Amino acid sequence: MAVKGSQEQLHREVRGDFEAAREMEFEYGEVQDEHTAEDGHGRGEYRGNCLSTDLGLLSGVERWSGPKALGMAESERWRDGRVGIGQRGYITSLEDVGSLRQAVRSHRGIESVHWRLDVTLREDAGRSRRGNAPHPLGVVRHVAVNRLKREPAKVSVGKKRTRAALNDSFRDKGLMGQ
Repeated sequence: MAVKGSQEQLHREVRGDFEAAREMEFEYGEVQDEHTAEDGHGRGEYRGNCLSTDLGLLSGVERWSGPKALGMAESERWRDGRVGIGQRGYITSLEDVGSLRQAVRSHRGIESVHWRLDVTLREDAGRSRRGNAPHPLGVVRHVAVNRLKREPAKVSVGKKRTRAALNDSFRDKGLMGQ
């Protein structure tokens, strides 16, 4: 479970726990960490994942069922002189840092799909939230985005969407396979 800024106290405690562990250079055996760095094609990325099995500093943890560790995923990306830094905390039942890394990366893929649906098709602005309507509309949006991604034109998915709306032959040939 991701710990977000809206959970102020918990967010502060998780960040503080990892900052304290980092200051002590992870000298206690309860913290596992791993780091990777990639560089190429004019951009680079650093990723770090830490997992602490010491839940003692969190208030109210005894009321929860299942959590065994705190996780922290950090990333730093650079491209064209710009740097982006991200840090996310997690409460998890996972017990090793490799499993945390895989879970974080797979969740990032899901977030990427949601971001693309929202940016390309403005899914969050949709008004269908009741009854059976949201599910079939979501399926149609997923199909539309997947077809737009597979269309070979070297432009963004948003531009392909606009082209499909304005050009019948592009829509019929490129997206509908006719």
